Amino acid sequence: MENDNRIKGRGWILLICPWVAIAICFLFSNGVGMMIPMIRQDLGLDLKTISYLSTVTFGTQVILTIPVSIAANKVSPKYLIGFMLIGVAAGSFLHGLAWTMPVIIIARILLAIGGSGLNGPLALIKDSWVPMKKITVVNGYEQFFCNSGQVIGTLLITALVGALGGWRNMMYVLGGVASAAAIVWFASYRENTEHPVELSAEKESFLIPLKDALKEKSIWLLTLGWPGTTFVWIAFMTFWPTYATENLGLSLTQAGIVTGMSGLPF
Repeated sequence: MENDNRIKGRGWILLICPWVAIAICFLFSNGVGMMIPMIRQDLGLDLKTISYLSTVTFGTQVILTIPVSIAANKVSPKYLIGFMLIGVAAGSFLHGLAWTMPVIIIARILLAIGGSGLNGPLALIKDSWVPMKKITVVNGYEQFFCNSGQVIGTLLITALVGALGGWRNMMYVLGGVASAAAIVWFASYRENTEHPVELSAEKESFLIPLKDALKEKSIWLLTLGWPGTTFVWIAFMTFWPTYATENLGLSLTQAGIVTGMSGLPF
């Protein structure tokens, strides 16, 4: 009976690979403001142009969240998560190689694809490999990976960039980590014979559950209130480091401390 509540080794591998990619995506999304001064200095871009990094990063995530969630019920997680891991790796390498703003935007879109949709198909992996009594522990580990990406992207990114010899080298290293996760994922993926992943065979329109949700008053309150909070948070995360270094005389490391603390309530 005790063995029924244990997570198999293969299950842990299939959880950790997406978690690694999630941490990388959180690093890039939460650390976008910290990277703007570095990229501006390297490529000689003005603040308005470089701010499109934030628009692309968060905009792509918003646009793709629902479609990817729908796809998670139709496409095997082996291929959906595998595609996203490859996207994170390709986006990281391309970001490091980028010589113009359009190339960086393409890289950011690839990274946002991974960051926007991994949680959907990952839920199927947890349902298949994680016993119900262990699900809260696993969710805690997953939250740790997410928060670690945020911490590195704000509080520790200057130390990481310094240790690796520049922001481009950091991209290459993270691309290598994501590539390794993708290889391990495809090499390790097997269905759990005791509890295989169940994909939806229904052809019901995704608008039907959406219509039911919109009948709830609490959903409307969240719909009206949360975007405003998110807008303020994104604006702060994007522009505070530049404002702090150029107008307040803070170092980028000091600006990162304040930026990292702003994410604690989230």
